[in-house]
Amino acid sequence: MIIDAYALRALGLLTTRPRKFAALYRMIKNKDRSRIMRSIGEDVVAPPPQTIAVIPTYRCNLSCVQCGQWGPAGFLKTGYNDYCDKSKELTREQLKSFIDQVASFKPYLYFTGGEPLLREDLCDVIAHASSKGILTSLNSNCTLMAEKSEDIVKSGLDYLYASLADTEERNGKIRRCGISSRSASEGISAVFESRRKLKSLLPIIEIRTTVTKDNQGYLLDLARYVDVELQADAFGIALPIFTTKKLAEDSKSVFRKQFNIDAKCWEGFAGGIEEGIDSRIVEDQINKIKRTQWNFRLKLYPDTGRQPIDYNLYFKQPEKMAGGVSFCAAPYFFSSLLPNGDIAACVSVPDYIAGNILENDFLNIWNGPRYVTFREYTRKHFYPACTRCIHLHTFSAEGV
Repeated sequence: MIIDAYALRALGLLTTRPRKFAALYRMIKNKDRSRIMRSIGEDVVAPPPQTIAVIPTYRCNLSCVQCGQWGPAGFLKTGYNDYCDKSKELTREQLKSFIDQVASFKPYLYFTGGEPLLREDLCDVIAHASSKGILTSLNSNCTLMAEKSEDIVKSGLDYLYASLADTEERNGKIRRCGISSRSASEGISAVFESRRKLKSLLPIIEIRTTVTKDNQGYLLDLARYVDVELQADAFGIALPIFTTKKLAEDSKSVFRKQFNIDAKCWEGFAGGIEEGIDSRIVEDQINKIKRTQWNFRLKLYPDTGRQPIDYNLYFKQPEKMAGGVSFCAAPYFFSSLLPNGDIAACVSVPDYIAGNILENDFLNIWNGPRYVTFREYTRKHFYPACTRCIHLHTFSAEGV
């Protein structure tokens, strides 16, 4: 059996960060989500979540075409001012206090945004989580990473999702605001160099790209670039999260009827992201990557387990489910902390707020009346616009 660099670095968690063993064990144990759902039965009260997305800021320095937040139809462009107002973001001490609240059950903290590195105190917050034996990851566009690379490694970060839309030569159409992929590549390389300089096995570095009409024919080239030039531990290829205006409107109607909420977030994913994508090209590129031997670990999103993706259905019939998922189990395993302290029941569509950590303890919110109401409906129904959500599969009841 060949142990690749990805596996060796994962083993580094056990050898160099023994305080995180309990968190790692809990995460591995919770992979069997079907067993957990059977033990819960029809109950809508859930054990403490496996994963919490921590969004310290929704601000971003880019406007990528595939982004549901700041892309062409991004929902943050049309409202949600409280979430985008820097003055209303949780302070460093408030974020640390939240970490202290949840430290007892060792959740996996996934720091995302916006662009989280716009927070100057982010590495200090991650270091605080590490000091509590909590597993951490960071999702970043990496354009601000070069000058912070040593602090990132020293923080004890376990996993880095480094977003890269394309190779340096072909990036202008995807990432806007005049920022090319060169700054991202330099940021990624800086973390590798800091990892070597500090003699650290971690963080594991996964370079992830989202398929768009502008990079669909160059995924194999990007894989070579990631393997040879950047030497990443993992390469992730994500199919875009998107929906149609009709499905978004149908979902809004459900929210109005069930919860008396005017949900607008789905509109950010109804911007024709899939238009111009040729499913045959995408499938051919991904199959070529899968048949090639690489130094990195290949990861595909959404992960539909043993049921292969029908690429034509995925891009041409978004009203149909892509993969064998019976219902969304995410509200039993996954929660989201928004920049102002709100707890959202869904990370992709933060319209349904279950409470605020400045007013109530997290676990009281997690199994409070609003979360229970959300689980009651989600246990039996899909929202029409949710069929292309990566988290639907990541936290599926089938445990894929």
